[in-house]
Amino acid sequence: VYLYQLAEMGLASVDLASLRAAKLISDEVRTVKVVNRGALVGPITIVGLRPTAGARAAIEAAGGQVVDAPVTEAKE
Repeated sequence: VYLYQLAEMGLASVDLASLRAAKLISDEVRTVKVVNRGALVGPITIVGLRPTAGARAAIEAAGGQVVDAPVTEAKE
């Protein structure tokens, strides 16, 4: 997904569930790469998504942050 798509969502925090709810990704998608295209108008936190180096720099420059998804243990 692109930064401008995240900005258009108008959310303070974006994760896989919010991208699915916005119909930007399908239910089968498990990982998402965020690409630096477009501009952010304010801070945004992305949780569990994989930004490119340029997207990470743009997010942090806008006052946002990148948070790794919490690790869950596999059930045996």
